[in-house]
Amino acid sequence: MGLVILNGVLALVAYRALLTLRVSHGLSMELESWMFVSDDASPVLIVGMSAWLLVRRWRRIRRLPPAVGAASIAGCLLLALVALGVAAWSFYTRSADLLTVSALFMGPAAALLLRGTQGARGVLLPAFFLLFALRIPAPLLNEFAFRLQLWTAEYTGLLLFLFDLPALVVADQILRADEAFQVIETCSGLRSMETLSMLVLLMIDLFHRRGWHAALLLLSAPVVAFTLNGFRVLLLIINPHSEIAAIHNLQGIGILLSGLVTLYLLDGALENASGAMRAGRKARVPGGCAANGKGGDRAPGSGKLTRKLDSPRPRKSWRPLLVVGLPTSVLVLSLTVPLYDVPVSAPGAIFGHIPLRVGNWQADGDLPLDRDFLGTIAMRESLLRSYQRGQSSLDIELYVGRGNHRRSTRGPISPKTQIPGSGWVTEEVRKVTIGDPGIVVEERVVRSAARRRLVYHWIEGTDGFADEVWRSLLALDQSPWHRRRDSVVIRLSTPLDGIRSEAREKAEARLGHFYQELRNNLEALDRQLARKMFSGFS
Repeated sequence: MGLVILNGVLALVAYRALLTLRVSHGLSMELESWMFVSDDASPVLIVGMSAWLLVRRWRRIRRLPPAVGAASIAGCLLLALVALGVAAWSFYTRSADLLTVSALFMGPAAALLLRGTQGARGVLLPAFFLLFALRIPAPLLNEFAFRLQLWTAEYTGLLLFLFDLPALVVADQILRADEAFQVIETCSGLRSMETLSMLVLLMIDLFHRRGWHAALLLLSAPVVAFTLNGFRVLLLIINPHSEIAAIHNLQGIGILLSGLVTLYLLDGALENASGAMRAGRKARVPGGCAANGKGGDRAPGSGKLTRKLDSPRPRKSWRPLLVVGLPTSVLVLSLTVPLYDVPVSAPGAIFGHIPLRVGNWQADGDLPLDRDFLGTIAMRESLLRSYQRGQSSLDIELYVGRGNHRRSTRGPISPKTQIPGSGWVTEEVRKVTIGDPGIVVEERVVRSAARRRLVYHWIEGTDGFADEVWRSLLALDQSPWHRRRDSVVIRLSTPLDGIRSEAREKAEARLGHFYQELRNNLEALDRQLARKMFSGFS
């Protein structure tokens, strides 16, 4: 028992980066962040749940016979090498959440060394449960969170209709006669889905559910969370006091409790159905299972249903001492691995290269950014300007965002930068070539109420969605394999003055001419981002 406690303490110290609980903004704000913010993994809570799963299995694992032979040692060493490699990379790149992958391999490695393959299988669920603390790659998170915002708005609009509360849904906005409600990122329900899925896994383990029963419960968790989140948004709309933090938190707690009760009732219904099916199969066999002498209740110690655990064990074993070396090795790495300083480019690049006057187009100043709509998209700096030409009412809106590839925040690739803002619906998307020499951009026709705009959108300094996913997942931009420059997100848009093809051709000509005038400034910005680098992780 002393070695077990020692191993536990060493593991907690070695993986201490997973046990941080930020309370700098107050416990109430942290509770709200844990319940609603999609990229707040709350690793300390996940580690606690994983430890609870391990404690539930501890007695069964201890009763297993000790591992023998060289195979368990070889398997342990292989898993331990992977765990140590991932831990070293995590410390080197300052990516604390990657420690969950290291712990995932380290736990089965220790169990394999002490209790063989059966012991390793016994700790698989607690080990894989830690993956809930691993950050979702930024492009995937940005994409899925925005889709959930749109689906939540549509679903809440349906609920309002069912309750005879007239409303109009436009993209992520719900419009009523006296107000407009915007479904922001924290209302998407993604965090509720994650939390309820974790709690369902605990319920499945507690009640020993298996097979299709467990699969149906697990698949039902995100559906139940999304359904109840729609009612939460409905309450936010009809309750004038919902913006108060305490009420907001109570609604989040209510969602979790309601989801747990719903899934508990579903679990009972599935268990009754499973019992009825088993009873039906027994009734179809004459005399029941005991009639042919197979199945039924067996006396203790009979047949293959029992296992002798009193086989002789070695008097002394060096394996527990070797297990102590596993968390000790991670602890040594945490104290000795150097931290990589990511070079960052100089600040203020965008505002130094994007002028207020572009050719014949003039901007009066910067427009305010809709931070609620953009959510937690990671930009080092960004600007939004509306350019006018003479007395014309047909403006050109320019958005330029300088991406932040640091894995501790969200990446720049997001569907939210592709549209002018909240409440815009995409009607058409295609690829076109603009400028001379030409570049390929994404052309969109978007609509909001009676307004329609033509949008050009592209990103410089990135190799696409899949590359961003792998870079985010492996923390490559916090290592020597980082990009040598920041990416730049650019969006141009202008009104479509009519629905005829001539209106679109004129809009394309305006945007093409504006881009050609702006091209030299964008090239200068690109040269500065590629050249001016200095060391410093911030």
